Amino acid sequence: MGNPNKKFIHVTWSGGIDSTGVVAQLLWKGWMVQPITLLFGRAGYKEREAIARGYFTKYFQSMYPDRLLPPKTVNGNFLDQFSHDGVEITRRNKHILDYMMQRYVIPEDGYYIGMGEYIGADTWVVKDHVGAHDADSRYLAAYLLSEYGLGYRFMALNDFGESRYKADRVRLLVDAVGGQNALQTTNCMSNHYRKHCGQCYKCIERHVAFTEILGEGFDTTEYLVDPATTAAFPLYIRQQAGELVDLSWKDVRT
Repeated sequence: MGNPNKKFIHVTWSGGIDSTGVVAQLLWKGWMVQPITLLFGRAGYKEREAIARGYFTKYFQSMYPDRLLPPKTVNGNFLDQFSHDGVEITRRNKHILDYMMQRYVIPEDGYYIGMGEYIGADTWVVKDHVGAHDADSRYLAAYLLSEYGLGYRFMALNDFGESRYKADRVRLLVDAVGGQNALQTTNCMSNHYRKHCGQCYKCIERHVAFTEILGEGFDTTEYLVDPATTAAFPLYIRQQAGELVDLSWKDVRT
């Protein structure tokens, strides 16, 4: 993989595992990257995300000064209207794609757009807007194809070989930046400042994934509650092992 057209990729970047993994893998593979952050949501996780992005901006600037374009932050509060409580944001990804295409990719002729691959209602509902039915981020790629034409490419972590399991995403991030750096990401859905809640599904996924990839005791994330003590933890362990587990929102809702 390379950048034969000398075009850069606009990447939505929150500071979480998935989006940071996309940025890290693209830079590592030789692409020029323009990270763009849409600021929206509740204050607590916005602060944690800002800390994570600040850490990785310095890291990427030191490692790839000729590939990383200056990160941009823009007002994304328009996305809050798709959230009933600041957590589950249905159809969010469709509107993020539209915003990125219309504001950045088309005017700047970037040709490429990248996003962390999200699994959930905000991704699956995009299938209602396209004719193609596949899985995960392919809904979003199909939407770009049907809405904006053949000239644009959607890139996510599955371009580098990940599956839908969080541990595979963590592995790609660790490959690109190392384990200690990977821990600087943030994924908590709660409004707590600085620390992760340890109880939301993203915290539990995170702890299971880091333990799976890097071993017991490696995950030094500051949690208010130990994810391993939650009722959902054994369900995520079984899911990561490949078992089909029916997880509902109430199982992991804080």
